[in-house]
Amino acid sequence: MQEENDIMALKITIKEINYECKGGDFAMFMKKIGMILLAFMLILCNGASASALTVQASFNDPLIEEAGQAFAGDAVKILESGQNVLQSMLSQSSAIDIYILNSSGQEYDSIFARRYMCDLSGNAAIAAFTGQLYPQIQEVVAQDGAIYGVPLALHPSEGMAYNRALLEQMNLALPATWEEYFQLLLDLPAILAGYDDVYAFEPYLTRDMVRGTLLRSFVGAYIDCVSQDGKEFRFDTEAFRTILHLFEQIDFSGLRIPEEGQSVLYEYDMANVLFAMESTSMQSGMETLLLRLEEGDSPIWPVSLEVAFVNPYSPNQEQAIAFLAEATAHIRDNTRVQMMPGENEPIPNANYQAALENYDQQIAEMEALLETAPDEEKRFVEEQLAAMREYRDDYARESQYNVTAEQIAQYRQTAQFLVAKRYIGIEDTNSYIQQIAQYLTGALSAEELIRALDTTVAMMVQENGG
Repeated sequence: MQEENDIMALKITIKEINYECKGGDFAMFMKKIGMILLAFMLILCNGASASALTVQASFNDPLIEEAGQAFAGDAVKILESGQNVLQSMLSQSSAIDIYILNSSGQEYDSIFARRYMCDLSGNAAIAAFTGQLYPQIQEVVAQDGAIYGVPLALHPSEGMAYNRALLEQMNLALPATWEEYFQLLLDLPAILAGYDDVYAFEPYLTRDMVRGTLLRSFVGAYIDCVSQDGKEFRFDTEAFRTILHLFEQIDFSGLRIPEEGQSVLYEYDMANVLFAMESTSMQSGMETLLLRLEEGDSPIWPVSLEVAFVNPYSPNQEQAIAFLAEATAHIRDNTRVQMMPGENEPIPNANYQAALENYDQQIAEMEALLETAPDEEKRFVEEQLAAMREYRDDYARESQYNVTAEQIAQYRQTAQFLVAKRYIGIEDTNSYIQQIAQYLTGALSAEELIRALDTTVAMMVQENGG
């Protein structure tokens, strides 16, 4: 309403200027009109900035809301799901200002290839942020000198991790290839006979879970490898066949993995676990297991990214770009370490001091209680006090940092092999999922699986016009 009143007032002013300058100084008339037009544009801009930005996110992270609050209070509307992004681009929809998509998905791949994204290069904050990223990540959001997206989060692909200290303690060599890894698993039952308290994998996992995860991890890693430039994408190869046959020989019962329905162990010490079947992180205490397909290959560590970009059909492009610049300041410290090789400072635990003070208060209260406790209760209080002091010392020693300098250094060793996972397609097909499941149940032999997977690849290539 205010905007309409302002525009009406400008119309009246223009009429008045026209009357005043009629038959008079034309230059003065144009000068005054220019001033009025400038004011008119400012009104339009103010009106545009007052409209809410709409962000459609494919992932849920508080940083979007935090950036929205810091940027414009309640003027940023966040949608956790919504319309098909590619279809919206094809129809030139202006309903959404900012989209956030995973870089490994088909939609992002298509949109980036077609440049359905605003160029963000002119924003100094975004340009500076992008320049600090790993080159492999820059390639996902920038091309030919132009920046099209802002990565907000990094997700490692599902993979395995290993316990370096335990391997060394057991005099076991770290496997470098998938063949070496599966050979080690073949040998482990005899080795574990001398270690009663050591587990090959987390003991809460069942045999079917471990078999399925191992196979999918291997096949996924194989796909990531052969989908790289210069590789032939097929499964009928000596490398794939050799490793698959090794997998078939692994004695999972000898690895102390319970069958479905058997009791599992939920309380255990990760220090006694050789390999973790879940993706690791800088906080996990385990290291990522990087395996080559063949000797001579370079290992790869696939990751995906949550990328924000501005709709080229948005009526609020400048405002949206400014919001993304604000968002870069809210990206989590651990994410910045993951994406930026220059970020190597340990990440402090913000709750560390408060937690220590809480421990100290409880210890002081228990010390006071000990002085007044009846003789028959003193022993119990002393035991509780000793335990609390031990908890406090452990926390003080281990919890000052969420991510330590040592953990960051270990991560850098892994990140040198970082590869941004792009959309391939085969893993999303029902055929692929069914073929893997059928092989695991014995419905398909190794040779039948190889032929079936290659048939799926051929169909996928044909559908994509390749």
